[in-house]
Amino acid sequence: ITQFKHLSQVAFNTHIVLQIFEITRIYIERLTFLSSHSIQHYFRSKYSLQVNLYLG
Repeated sequence: ITQFKHLSQVAFNTHIVLQIFEITRIYIERLTFLSSHSIQHYFRSKYSLQVNLYLG
């Protein structure tokens, strides 16, 4: 019985770890998407500003 209890505990811990891993992965994906998007936006606005300065 103790063996089974230990196994269920391990399975439970594994489940929690997998959930945390999944949440972390989604969070990182969202973070990288947002950061890359803002970086692109920043460079685009900076570039367009420089172009406007050159043309002006």
